[in-house]
Amino acid sequence: YGVWLQQVLGEGSRKAPLLIRYFGSCRKVYEADDIELRLSGLLTPAELQKFAQTPIDMAEEIVEACHRLRYGIITPDDENYPKRLLNIPDFPAALYYCGEWPDIDNEVVIGMVGTRIASRYGFTAATEIAKDLAACGAIVISGGARGIDTAAHQGTILSGGKTIAVLGCGINTRYNMENEGLRKLISVNGALISEYPPGAPPLNYHFPVRNRLISGLALGVVVVEAGTKSGSRNTGHPAGGPGGGGFGA
Repeated sequence: YGVWLQQVLGEGSRKAPLLIRYFGSCRKVYEADDIELRLSGLLTPAELQKFAQTPIDMAEEIVEACHRLRYGIITPDDENYPKRLLNIPDFPAALYYCGEWPDIDNEVVIGMVGTRIASRYGFTAATEIAKDLAACGAIVISGGARGIDTAAHQGTILSGGKTIAVLGCGINTRYNMENEGLRKLISVNGALISEYPPGAPPLNYHFPVRNRLISGLALGVVVVEAGTKSGSRNTGHPAGGPGGGGFGA
């Protein structure tokens, strides 16, 4: 039901969390009839029409694809859904993952983000910071991209720690394939996570939407080598929801 709701409203929607809270669960949103949806006052006529025209079959096909690929799915209806994510106004109605789903709420999770075109110094600094964080028991979360993201994941794995990559496309999508080997390492030393279903392409607007998950899951974010108007700097500001924060390196 979470997959269906996300297909109806799209990834990053603020309407999905409002509906989940109003009706009580993803399943109850699906079971609500047209009158109940209208009375909620949360949906536009176009959105109501989309609810009526989106069959559950679409979600069932995605679930079946995940089973074939051995990906897990977690929704706000599940006990293991991170409470930290519920602090953000646009938490996902469904998350797909490959690897071991971490106990986010009982772990120190630190985000690390930065430029894809990292200098040698920046790459080395990110690697060493990630190694130190992992040695202290922190889970390091980043975006699986080139540059600083790669350094963050590699440094964590070199230190024997756990790392999470939040992707801006489907987990199995052939994108940034120079990091294919790193993705495999991440999946056995943590998890690959995405709110985009299998096969979803890496569209430009996916990545700013993705960044809120890094900050939402983390207690703090380390920003290494980022432009003044970059998505990496924006990721650092809302880290960890209430009480969280970002810091630069």
